[in-house]
Amino acid sequence: MTPPASPTRLQGHAARHDAPHPVEVAFTKDNPSPPSMDLLTPHAGGLDQSRNAVTEAADKALSTDQAAEFKANMKQFEERAKTDHLSNEEIQSTYEAAERLLAAENGAATTHNMRLLATQVMSEAANPNKARTGKATPSCGPVGLESLTYQNHPGQAADLVAQAAITGKFTTAHGYSVQADITPTYESMHPDEHSQLYSSQIFQSVALNAGLKESGDDRTFHMQYGEITDGKGSFYVDSQGHQTPFEGTYPDEMLNSYNAITGKDDLTLILAGNGESTNNIKFVNSPEEMQKTVADLEAKGTPTLVELDARNQPFWKQADGSDLGPADPYGNYAHWINLKGYDANTGSIAYHNGWDDDTHQISSTDLFRSTRSADQNLPDMSRDFVDSLKNKNGNYAEALEALRIRSESGRISDYDLNRLMNRDIAGLIAQRGEHWLDDETTRRTIFEMTNYLFQKHSKEFKPSRQFQQYYNNWLAAHPDE
Repeated sequence: MTPPASPTRLQGHAARHDAPHPVEVAFTKDNPSPPSMDLLTPHAGGLDQSRNAVTEAADKALSTDQAAEFKANMKQFEERAKTDHLSNEEIQSTYEAAERLLAAENGAATTHNMRLLATQVMSEAANPNKARTGKATPSCGPVGLESLTYQNHPGQAADLVAQAAITGKFTTAHGYSVQADITPTYESMHPDEHSQLYSSQIFQSVALNAGLKESGDDRTFHMQYGEITDGKGSFYVDSQGHQTPFEGTYPDEMLNSYNAITGKDDLTLILAGNGESTNNIKFVNSPEEMQKTVADLEAKGTPTLVELDARNQPFWKQADGSDLGPADPYGNYAHWINLKGYDANTGSIAYHNGWDDDTHQISSTDLFRSTRSADQNLPDMSRDFVDSLKNKNGNYAEALEALRIRSESGRISDYDLNRLMNRDIAGLIAQRGEHWLDDETTRRTIFEMTNYLFQKHSKEFKPSRQFQQYYNNWLAAHPDE
């Protein structure tokens, strides 16, 4: 018997969707529709029966290699479930949603794409960090929702995708029926290491629309379907047909979407500022307050997202390294991350930021600093630099970071950026001589800054002769750098 084709890529929907934009999203408040023949009832035999059923479905519907990867993700998922204390019911509901996608013969999505979604759902259940923003839209907020839903409620995340792909709609926790447009985007159809998965595209768009509807907002969220790399790949349409760009997600929209998907009210958002904290929004005003807030939420097992300014380190570095760039295409640097743990012994905070598959670590001091506007941090950075000069150990890495922020904020011209960077590097060389690049933090900052000047600005960086000499000498002595 010839094995089925491996669904590693999406099939287009030209036969179903001829329009260049999504079909209109309509909402109705009604009782859930009777389940179709493709929506299987829960297995009475519990987790063991569901595990066997989805394994059998994977062997039948997928190629040998795809089925092996699917089962490896099942194993990883169950190992994660033990670590994260997920119930057997949660595992079972995840398997049943994946089985529906594998077994469905007819659906809103093509059979091929439903099989692909099953593999991606299981991959995200095994590793919630697979949730990605992608290159077409500034969707860090929905990514945070997706990541933490797969982390804590994978069955509900998988069910959302299965409902959307099979029936073309999703029923929220409160009974609203949201029509889902499951047309794959160009990015989903042409994946690379930075692409958003098709399963992420569906989750994020349905989650946003579910939250908008339940909050009484008359807008609907849509994706563009052409090749888009500038981040302007999504938009809203209101009830009058007026179109506005999607520029990010606000706190109330995040809370509404999460509640619409899970029916729970336990999501907490951490923001910087002097607002009045509530059960769901915590304002922090110091590193100490950040540490206490995160520690308290982690002790309670509370799902938590943090809003920050991506111009601050380490996020600027992480974004630039992903080739996505830290900037929202509309000039808004607000960014959401999903907290994943807190180490009381070291004070280290674990998080996922949607730009890669990694779990990163950050201190409460650096996290608090990141929640503030980068411009707000400039006075502190200047004071730190002056203090370091007094101690005859000038922190020139900090000085260069401040120059970058001033440049991105439009506070200094390209000409002044070039001039001031040469000034600070001259001071660094005067302080440390030929060993000016030995410190890794300083070295990395200088490399990033020169790359920033070359790539992000119209005027080429013109280094001083002294800079060129020492820089080239160091590179010659360290060819692996």
